[in-house]
Amino acid sequence: MIPIDLAVDEESLGTSTGIGPDLIQLMELLERARQDECRRWISIRIYDVLDPVLSTIDRLEQRNLQTQLHRCKSLEDEENAPPSTWQHVKNWQASGRFAGCLVTRLGVTRASTVIKDEQSLLAFYRDIPGNVNCSEAEYIVHAARAFPRLLFKANIASEFRRFSERYVKMRPKVTKALSVLNDRLAQIRNECLDQDCIARRLKIEIGYDVSPESPNTRHNASAMRERNAKFNNETICCEWHVKFHPTHNRLHFHFGKPEIDNGKVLICHFVDHFST
Repeated sequence: MIPIDLAVDEESLGTSTGIGPDLIQLMELLERARQDECRRWISIRIYDVLDPVLSTIDRLEQRNLQTQLHRCKSLEDEENAPPSTWQHVKNWQASGRFAGCLVTRLGVTRASTVIKDEQSLLAFYRDIPGNVNCSEAEYIVHAARAFPRLLFKANIASEFRRFSERYVKMRPKVTKALSVLNDRLAQIRNECLDQDCIARRLKIEIGYDVSPESPNTRHNASAMRERNAKFNNETICCEWHVKFHPTHNRLHFHFGKPEIDNGKVLICHFVDHFST
């Protein structure tokens, strides 16, 4: 897992209006970062800022927030700690560490890398592979953070080599497609009445053609078997695909099934092209 450091910027707490909901959102971000195996940091200065505003949330939420904060590492334990959290994060970034500041939704901060909600956290995660130039295997492990509504076929990392373009050229294209499938597919399906609408909307957002297989291919049983992938010991036919080029480089996916990881979108194949 690519190491990531996230620090709570206590200055943003002091400048936030409507602080109660912001504290709850901050608590949720800290929990999400814990689940994503990020290192979480706070300064002891945060308690001076929090004391006057903790009463804006109920006691259970206060205890939950305090538990999250107690699980964080202390910035004061680091050598030569600067006087503010945003400066600390800036120094980490200058030394090559992947780091950002967790801030409240409406708070003011001097941080350059600001994470205030799920979408900004996901955007931060999605930028990292290009910056670290991670391997195919590291990319897929990290994808659990960056694309939480997707489920990847086992060993799919090895299939990057099945594209006709090199991994470093395909990686940003794949990231864009996966981002749309993670963030937008469910809503697009709810708003569309047919497959043509879904395909058209996905093409607009991904920037490449997207479609299920043609009727001719569907009638070719051996060709359709090439689209099969195993998830939870169930064989899934993944005919929907993103066409990164008119004639080759395909990402095959399935809309998901409720019984497989709560209906996550299934990412089935990276391939040059299957038989038709």
